[in-house]
Order: sequence, then structure tokens, then C-alpha cells
Amino acid sequence: MQTLATQADVLGKMLVISDMLDVVPTLRGMAEFLSRALTEIPGIKDVYICHEDALCIIDKMDFACFCNLSGRTVSYYGSGCQLADTNGFKLLSLKTINNLYGYMLVSVKDTQAYSAYEPFLRNICNIVARVIESRHTMLKLKEANERLELRVLEATEGLRESEQKYRSLFENSPDAIFITDSQTGYIVDANFSASLLLGRSVNEIKGMHQSQLYPKSKEQCLGEAFEKNVRPTTGYERSYPFETYVMRADGKEIPVEILAQKILSKGTLLLQGVFRDIRERKHMEEVIRRELDFQRAVAELSEALLSPEMDIVDISIIINKQAIRLTESVHGYVSEIDDKTEEFISHTTTEMLEEGQCKIDTRRQRLAFPKGKDGYNGLWGHSLNTKQGYYVNNPEAHPAYKGCVPKGHIPLNRYMAVPAIIKDKLIGQIAVANAQRDYTDDDLNIIKRLATIYALAVERKRMEDELKNLNNNLEQMVATETEKRQKQEQILIQQSKMAAMGEMIGLIAHQWKQPLNAVASLIQDFKDAYSCGEVDDKYIDNTVISTMEQISFMSKTIDDFRNFFVPSKRKVLFNVKSAIDELFSMFLHVFHKSNIDVSTKTATDAILLTEGYPNEFKQVLLNILNNSKDAIASKISTSTKTRGTIEININNSEDKSKIIISIRDNGGGVPEDILERIFEPYFTTKEAGGTGLGLYMSKTIIETNMGGMLRVGNAKGGAEFLISLNNVDVNNGISG
Repeated sequence: MQTLATQADVLGKMLVISDMLDVVPTLRGMAEFLSRALTEIPGIKDVYICHEDALCIIDKMDFACFCNLSGRTVSYYGSGCQLADTNGFKLLSLKTINNLYGYMLVSVKDTQAYSAYEPFLRNICNIVARVIESRHTMLKLKEANERLELRVLEATEGLRESEQKYRSLFENSPDAIFITDSQTGYIVDANFSASLLLGRSVNEIKGMHQSQLYPKSKEQCLGEAFEKNVRPTTGYERSYPFETYVMRADGKEIPVEILAQKILSKGTLLLQGVFRDIRERKHMEEVIRRELDFQRAVAELSEALLSPEMDIVDISIIINKQAIRLTESVHGYVSEIDDKTEEFISHTTTEMLEEGQCKIDTRRQRLAFPKGKDGYNGLWGHSLNTKQGYYVNNPEAHPAYKGCVPKGHIPLNRYMAVPAIIKDKLIGQIAVANAQRDYTDDDLNIIKRLATIYALAVERKRMEDELKNLNNNLEQMVATETEKRQKQEQILIQQSKMAAMGEMIGLIAHQWKQPLNAVASLIQDFKDAYSCGEVDDKYIDNTVISTMEQISFMSKTIDDFRNFFVPSKRKVLFNVKSAIDELFSMFLHVFHKSNIDVSTKTATDAILLTEGYPNEFKQVLLNILNNSKDAIASKISTSTKTRGTIEININNSEDKSKIIISIRDNGGGVPEDILERIFEPYFTTKEAGGTGLGLYMSKTIIETNMGGMLRVGNAKGGAEFLISLNNVDVNNGISG
């Protein structure tokens, strides 16, 4: 038991040691101090301190304690200390509640005397451990403080850079940006693009109320859009984009797309509005819409041109209706120029005079205006005299206006007229009037395209009439003008193509239905995507690409049929298999629609190159295929179980000098009594609609123009046409 004197002595030493340990800077110094202080205690010979260097770093030079006994730096972790294993040493832990920092080794010279002071030594160990832990904690706090200061510095620098970047983006943004006080509605800042958009300086814009940006007529719509898209945002998220108009300094209204966002600047809640000029986008949308409307009009016209019952008046009515619709006009008329008298014949008019005086059916009555010695009169005559389309949004100011509006005529507020011309020849005219808006160049281009179609339709009807007259007088013409036979045959070939034009236009309309539906879907999807906020540059690019692909397909369809009608002017080398494939690309679906399967087989080593007229060759093949189709259709009508088949086989003769093309069907064949007459002109077995020229011209083309041979015979279940053409082998010089 410790005496009171011993306890007092221990307490005094502990206070002294505790105070000294706080001021000793290093662990080595603490070890040396404790060695001197504690060896004065009875029973203790020497004291050493060992610690785990990774847990207790007091300064940069002292990574471990110096062992006075061994004369070297040592570290203790766990066990294995030679001193601790030696008799006469006591091992005391330097630990706190959470960490072990090392050990105190006490060399005992008197065990009994040591025992009285061992609790004191353990308290000293606790003090040393707390001092070590305190210094370790202070070091960590110092390092944490340094890191915090570095982070604050980096954050400050980052904030400064962010502000600079924001300002740079703000100033250089291609979109107009307005910063508005959310409480007062006054504009506190704007960028250069905002100045360009409004036609005002930035200083003029600052201080304006945000309501001054918009036209008065748009205030209600804008308020509804604001309530729907901006006000519901509770935080700083962006609103959904919405469209409206802004008013420039010169009074012009500009369509914009607005994206609003609340921002906090220096404790003030502001509203940032990004205004994107969408004039170009709106223009493109309008171009696509008008093109789609025009293509629909063309589709309706194509159906009219297909019908043999439709005459020029019927077509004029459709043209007039579409012209008025496409230009948003109130009135319009379509006229024809008589190719003999040059009179201006109005086929269709809206009620331009009071009591419907202009509502005349020109099938029964003729509404005609003669051409004067100085040309045609009035505004309508101006476009015919100059052969140029034009429009005026103030007709009274035009030089040709004087005297052109009779008493009782409706007032002309706006007027547009376009002549229908083919090869500088006046065919007719399309005119519209009194649109609710000013006419534009886009309107003029639309009517010009309609005028081209109208001119072709009128010319086609005239050619059909001429063809009928030609057919009625053909025998007399052949008898009296035999020396012009070759030229007449070429005319007949072209006329045959023109007679099939109605069907061709129907095929074009069929080919166009799918791409027109695709373009319509794209337009509808564009609106839905815009409403959902999915419209971005990528979406617009994809939409434009998809639309142009459909338009390219439609353009290619027109080019294919147009090229088909162009007669070949000179002989060229061509591949018969390729010509057949090109023909099928245009017409194969017609045969499938008639439940007819068409197949083509080509010999593996066949030479397929010949010299001749490829377009005429395709016309021959189409004539033969159409005859087979008609025969199969007649057979199918009496036997519903029969499916039509047409087989085309391409091969060479044994000596490789000829190309042999066999066209075989299952249409029942040609009656033997007419087999020899099938190639005669005007001979036909069709009850209605047949001209008897198709096979006659086919034989003429193959045998007279291309030096080949065309024969027909009956095979099993149907007819077989054989075409023989001279072969050209460009490698071996073989030619029939």
C-alpha cells in the first residue's frame, strides 16, 4: 500500500511530468525526459519508449524512437522486442480508448519498490498516449485545414472561371438572351444577339418591360403559354420551349422559340429567357407543307388524266380548284388559247360578276375573248403578251389595270396570272385573285408548276384528237403517201406511247402513294415531336434526310417514265437483260396486281449485247406483255382457279450469233384462223379500246429498225412470241 507521502510524491511528479510532456516537441525528447524523470523513482533502473512509426509522426525528422540501450532506432509493433523478453523488464502500453501508439519498457531493479509506483507509471503512459494522440489529431486538423483552404481557393477560382464562361456564352450566344427581374418584369440585361433580333441597341433594351417585346395581338396567346410552360416550374429547371412572336423596332413580327429558366444572381431571383429566331425553320415547314399540298393536287390531277371520260373542261375545273386552294385565294379561272384563232377561251370561272354572270359551262356555251392587234387586253392579257407569270398585291397601280374590270365585277385586291406554255407556244392560262394575304414568289412558283401540268394535259387531249383523226384517215394517207411510210411509222410509235400515257400517269400515282404517306407521317411526327420537346438539330437533320429520300424516290419515278417516252434517236449498244429489268422495275407490280406471275431466266453463258434502240425495244416487250396480260385476264374471268404466268427465257443461238428471247404465257393461245394476221395494222381482237397498232409497230421496230425477227406461235396452254436479235460480242467481235 502506498503511504500518504508516497502518494503525494507521485502526484507531484505526475503534475510536473504532465506539464513537461506538453512542451517537449518530439517523441525522442519525451523518451529522454521520461528516462531522466522516472529513474529517480525507487525500484526503476531505466525507461525506454517504443512506438509504431506509422501511427505517431511528431515531426518530419522523428519517425521512430531512439533506443538508448541498443544505441539504434527501433520500432515496436505487437511483439518481438528483445528487451521485453529479458528478465527484469516490464512492458506497459501507450494507448488510448481507440488507438495503440507503442509501449514503455521499464527496467526494474527492485520489484517491490516498483510495484508501489506501477499505477503511477500506467497513468504516465496514458498521459504520453494522449499527448501523442493530441499531436496526431492536431496534425490531421492542420492537413485538413490546408486541404480545405486549397478547396476554397480552387472553388473560388472555378466560380470566377464559371462566371467568365457564362459571360462569354451569354455575349457570344447565337440566340437572343434576355435577363428579367422576376418581380418587376423589367429587363436588366441582354446580349448582342438580342440587339440583332429586335433591331435595338443593348442599352435601349435594358429597362424595357418584357411585355414590350411582344406584339399586342399575341399577348393573350403569350400569357397562356407562360402560364402553361414557365409558371409551373418550382425550382431552377428549364421550362418547356414554346413559340410566339417578338416585335422588332421597325414593326416586323419575328417568330421565336422561347426557353425560360429562373436563376439566382446576388440574392435576386431573375428570369432568363433564351429566344431562338425560327424564321428559317418556319419557312422550311411551310415549304414542306406546300410541297405536300402540291403533290396531293398532282395526284388528283393524275387520276383525272387517267379517265377517258375527262375532257379539258373537267381538268380545268380541277386545276382551278387546286390553284385557289394552294394560294388561299377567293376567285380564279382557267382558260385555253385556241390554237387556230388564238382566242382566249375561259373554261372555268368563279362568280366574278354579280348574279353569277360568269358561271358558264363552256361545253355548251363559248366564253371567248379575241386577241387584238396589240395583243390581249387587261391584267390577264399582260401575262399572255409577255409570256411571263406575275402577281400584283395592288392591281390598280399596274399599267394594264385600266379598263380591265367591267361594271359589276368584283373588286380586285390582289391578282396573279400564269400562262401555260409548251415550247414557246401559248396553251392557256391560270389566274387567281383576292387572297386574304399578299401573294408571294412561292405562290407564283406553285401556279407555274400547275400551269406546266395543265399545258401538258391540254396538249395531250389535242394529240388524242389528232390521233383519232389520223386513225380515221390512215388508210387513205398510206395509199397516197407511201413514200413517207418510214416517217409515219415513227409517228405511230410515238403516238402509241402517248395513247398509253393515261395508264402511265396512273402508275406514277400508284408509285407515289407510299412516299406521299411517308412524307405526311414525317410532317405529323414533326408536330408531335415538337410538342414533346424532342426537336433538336439531330431530329431536324433526320427529318430532312427522310423527307428528301422520299422526294428523291418520287423524282426518280418521274424520270424513269419520262425517259421511257423519249424515242431513241440513234442505234446504241445495250444489254437486253438490263432493258428487261428496267421495264419490270416500272411495270411488274401491274402484272402482280392482275394475279400474273412473271419470271425471267437467262442462260449462264449467254451473250446479251445487241445494237439498236433500247426504248423502242422496251416498248415492243411491253406491247407483247400487255397482250399476254389481256389474254390471261380473259381466261381467268372464266376460270377462277387459274393463275396467270408469263415466262421469259433469254438464250443464244447455237453459233452465238443471235439473241433469242422467248415470251410464253398460259392465256390460251392465238386462234389458228387469225395467227397469220396478228401483225397486220389495225387488226385487233379486242372489243373496245384496241387500235390494232401495237403488234404491228412491234414487228416494224424489231425487223425494220433493228434488223431482227419477231414471230408468234402457240405453245402448251398459251402463246409464245420469239424475238431474234443480232448479237454483238465486244470481246470476240462476233456479230450477227
